[in-house]
Amino acid sequence: MYPGRGRSIVPIAVGARHSAWAIGLNEVARRAITSDPAWEGGAYPLGAQPEVGLGLARAIAMLSYRSFDSLEAKFGRERANASRDLLGVSFEIESYLAYQGVKLVQRFDANTYLYITRAMDDFDLAEGRGRLDEVLGRIAMPALIMGISSDVLYPEREQLGLVERLPEARYVRINSPHGHDAFLIEFPQVAVHVRRFLEAVG
Repeated sequence: MYPGRGRSIVPIAVGARHSAWAIGLNEVARRAITSDPAWEGGAYPLGAQPEVGLGLARAIAMLSYRSFDSLEAKFGRERANASRDLLGVSFEIESYLAYQGVKLVQRFDANTYLYITRAMDDFDLAEGRGRLDEVLGRIAMPALIMGISSDVLYPEREQLGLVERLPEARYVRINSPHGHDAFLIEFPQVAVHVRRFLEAVG
């Protein structure tokens, strides 16, 4: 929309629009929130948000941020306790997901979560601007597109699609077993490539 505003771009682990996979994951998370009786149609009292639903939404998201190998290496089949209670927390991965849910509930609002995920799903770089190929073809600034080898949320094919369509793009793969979260975990690897790119484009 404003091609003169920036000299270069560095999209990391993202596509031009949300895939059916990403939309589906967000929809399941939204249903977790809106199925919680405390949601009250979105009109829950301040300080009484649907904590169970929001915690479950966070657990769904956390699974999509990592990969099979990352979770297997970190947790495997480690037991959180010796209990074999059918509905209790038995495994470390269960404990981790519950903890992440509690953390989010303490600092985030459920309705905000619904609106943010819907905004992510609705965004389409080409909407109202023409065909995606044409829209991306008009972005003439230098671009460093970064993908993550194990990302299941935004697979590399999405970043490679950007590289094919952007006239001044080059691709860098972040090799990591950690899935989408690798853009945070593998900071030294990311930083090296970003620094080199920015130095090259001035």
